[in-house]
Parts: sequence; structure tokens; C-alpha cells
Amino acid sequence: MFLTFQILQNAIADIRTGATIIPNGDNQGDTRITLGIKPCIGSCPKTVSTILLDDIVEVATFTRAVIKIDSQGYEHRTFLHAEKLMDKIYIPYIYMEWLV
Repeated sequence: MFLTFQILQNAIADIRTGATIIPNGDNQGDTRITLGIKPCIGSCPKTVSTILLDDIVEVATFTRAVIKIDSQGYEHRTFLHAEKLMDKIYIPYIYMEWLV
């Protein structure tokens, strides 16, 4: 069995847009995004383009996957556009973090 990895340098959101990356200086795992990019001069925050989960179908070279997602409380919106992904790729497990 061969494992295939493909890295997309995008954030997942419920719309396609630009986003500003908001790092947490104390916790690298608590990096967040804010939708939209404001004009900036000088030392500007990093930005990223957002995609939908369904956009992954366009570049996927695999038919089976496991998803591990931690979108910092945004999961409910992240999966709004995942119908094509779920139809085309067999995903038996989705791991996510939540607080009770």
C-alpha cells in the first residue's frame, strides 16, 4: 500500500476569498484566520487564499482519505461545501477536536 500526500497551501473556509493569518504567539496550534485582507504598509501579517473542501476534488489523485481537522471552532462552516468531496472520495473517518 502506498500513501500519497499532497500539500495545499490554503485555508479551508465557507467562501473563496483572501484571509489574514492570525498566529497565537504562545500556541502554534492556535493559529486562526480572519476573512479578508486589509491594505498594509510595512510589517504586514501573512495572508492566504481560502478554498472550499469541495475544491480538493479538483486536485485529488486519491479515492480514499481520512480527514483530521482543527479549524478552531469553524468546523460547522468548513463542512458547508463538502458534498462533492464526500461523493467522490471515500472518507470513513473524520477526526476533530471539540470542547464540551
